[in-house]
This record gives sequence, C-alpha cells and structure tokens, in this order.
Amino acid sequence: MNRADFLESMRGLAESVWDFHDRFDLPNVEQINDEDFYSLMHRRITLMSEEHGEMAQAVNRHDKWSMTDESADVLFVAMGHIVALDDVAMTAVEEVKKKNNAKTLDNYWFNGEKVMRMP
Repeated sequence: MNRADFLESMRGLAESVWDFHDRFDLPNVEQINDEDFYSLMHRRITLMSEEHGEMAQAVNRHDKWSMTDESADVLFVAMGHIVALDDVAMTAVEEVKKKNNAKTLDNYWFNGEKVMRMP
C-alpha cells in the first residue's frame, strides 16, 4: 500500500458511508430529538460491538482475510457514527486530526504496542 492508494480508498469509503446514510435516509442528531438520538446511538454502539466481535473472532481463528474484511466493516460503522453525529462530529474529527498531527518523534515514541508520550 502507498499513501495515494490509501487516501483514495478512504475517500471512496467515506463516499460510500455518506451515500449509504443518504440512500436509507438514516437520521442524524439534527433531525431527531435527544431521546430518540440517544436510542439511535445505543443501537449504533450495539452494531459496532457486533462488528468488533466479528473482527475478534477472525483474529482468534487466525483468519487474516476475514479479519481484514471485518476491520473494514468496523471502519464503515465508525464513519457512520460521524455522519449520524453531524456537524459536531466534524469539529471533533478536526480536533483529533490536529492533536495527532502534532505528535512527533520529538515528543512521542512507539513502545511496540502503542504511540506514547515521552517520559
């Protein structure tokens, strides 16, 4: 994989998620009251848990291809959360990008499992 292919693939997935939500007229935070929205998010969390579970099962079976497919499903659902959360989520996405882009080898290191702040 190279950067250009990765970015093109992620853009295509984002378009697919947007079109899926548009096609089925799935609700977002701006369209429903708070009580219905929290109910929707509980259902979305259940869906995410299901996808994580399927990915974990593939990992436990040492099934590389299923694990890859399930990872893409997890990403699809996670991106759907962003669509459902509407404009407030876009602000959070920008903040997460800014925070992670500020992490450099001068102030963070990879400990073999996770990128961590320098001690």
